[in-house]
Amino acid sequence: MSKVDQRLLICVGMLILAGGTLYRIGFNQQMTFWQLVPAQLILGLSLPFWFLPIMSLTVSTVKAEETAAAAGLSNFIRTMATAVAVAIGTTYWLDDTVRSRVALVGELHRPASLLTAFEQIGRTPPQALRSLGNLVQSQSVMLATNHLCFAVGVMLAIAAGVVWLMPRPPLATTAPAPTH
Repeated sequence: MSKVDQRLLICVGMLILAGGTLYRIGFNQQMTFWQLVPAQLILGLSLPFWFLPIMSLTVSTVKAEETAAAAGLSNFIRTMATAVAVAIGTTYWLDDTVRSRVALVGELHRPASLLTAFEQIGRTPPQALRSLGNLVQSQSVMLATNHLCFAVGVMLAIAAGVVWLMPRPPLATTAPAPTH
């Protein structure tokens, strides 16, 4: 961080995180554990690139005696922003689950034949209806999850560009070596 513009590190980290989040939009319910691993590795790789420089940048422009207050304020704002983002994201995800369910139900051209198929494998009519409802609901949740990952990935990519609007941080200078 002392040798490279911290905004570059943040930008690279955000782009890696955006790529990992966009990678998730292809997930489905038949995924294995090992198909999930690359997304988690990408997340882990991106964190130090953006998290540490952001923390450093937030205190780099204040006076030394204001560092503790700036760090505390930064942590408070980060916690509040996270809470708001989680609330907005959860609301979007739940609403999109409902929208996806409505869309999927609208695409069921012959639900009676699906119910008959469930009944042929030994389910009673109420069980068949419940099974079809559960299938549609689980697919709706998966679609909503993919849509949320897309929206978050796009926002992260935009945030990577917005980082460049921050003031350029000073690069650390190396003190000359003492002479004997």
